[in-house]
Amino acid sequence: MIKSQQQLCLPQYLSQFNQIGAVNQNEKIPTVNTNTNSLQKEGLTPYQGRKRCFGEYKCSKCKRKWMSGNSWANCGQQCIKCHIMVYPHKQRPLDKPDGLDVSDQSKEHPQHLCEKCISLGYYCRQNH
Repeated sequence: MIKSQQQLCLPQYLSQFNQIGAVNQNEKIPTVNTNTNSLQKEGLTPYQGRKRCFGEYKCSKCKRKWMSGNSWANCGQQCIKCHIMVYPHKQRPLDKPDGLDVSDQSKEHPQHLCEKCISLGYYCRQNH
C-alpha cells in the first residue's frame, strides 16, 4: 500500500502535537478517515497537491518569517529559533513566481528542520 502525501508527515506531526498540545495557532487536529481507519492531516496547508511548491512561513512563537522553495502539502518546517513545527500560511507553484519567491538552488536545505525530509528519511527533493 502506497502512503499518500498527507500521510507521510503524520508521525512528526503527532509527535509535535502530543508534546505541546498544538503545533501552530492555526493548526487543525488530525482526522480519522473512516474508509481506511487511518489518521490523516487534511488542510494544514493552503496547497493540497502532490508537487513541491514555494511556501511562506511565520512562527507563531517568535514571529520569525522565512520562505522556502521546498514546501509540501500538509508538511511543515521547524523554526530554527523555537524548534516548533510551523506550517506555511501561503503556498504557490514554483513555476508561477510573483516577485521574491525565487528559490536559491545554491542554498543548502536544512533537512533536519523539514518535516517532509524527516518523514521520507532522505532529502525531500530527491526523486521528486
